[in-house]
Amino acid sequence: MAVITAISAGVATGAMITVWWQMSGHTSMLTSTVLVLAQLYGPAILLLTPLIVVGAWSRLALKAHTPAQVCAGVALGTCTALAFALLR
Repeated sequence: MAVITAISAGVATGAMITVWWQMSGHTSMLTSTVLVLAQLYGPAILLLTPLIVVGAWSRLALKAHTPAQVCAGVALGTCTALAFALLR
């Protein structure tokens, strides 16, 4: 239930922000996924952290987002993982 609640809150927050400013949902989900999996399965999962960097880079390279929008996505993903930690 903690995962469902945290991810739902993250998606809802991202959707509300995107109405006015298009933050990167891709980097948000990548970040939250890696950080939640690390909480569930241990710090070895943090070896997947470069996937976040590759995802962020791709959003910039494709000119889909600005650097600020990508950073906001990472921040939201981190907050989502923090919410999971608090609900767990």
